[in-house]
Amino acid sequence: MKRFLRKAQAILHRRGARLRGVEKGKRYKYSRQFAFSSKLEYAFCGSNLSRRNWHSGTNHTKVIWQCVTATKKGRKHCPHSKALFENIIEGAFLESYRRCAVIIRMY
Repeated sequence: MKRFLRKAQAILHRRGARLRGVEKGKRYKYSRQFAFSSKLEYAFCGSNLSRRNWHSGTNHTKVIWQCVTATKKGRKHCPHSKALFENIIEGAFLESYRRCAVIIRMY
């Protein structure tokens, strides 16, 4: 029985190793799930944006990114919070990347 418990503790310790040293409140499991995860910061309140689905399971589904503060604590904590459509964020990223590539080619 003790050998079984030690083995289980070793497995739990190994699985938890990647979470040690991670800032409290930041969950590693979800921080790399999408291309923009943990990379978008909302300017008004400073929190991250999280990916959400509007109307999931229907023909009108839309992927948006929304302020975590407004999502978890409510709009009164971040009144400027607006939903940002994922295709707009992707387009802005591609445009800025292209501009950087042009500037690099010039040198």
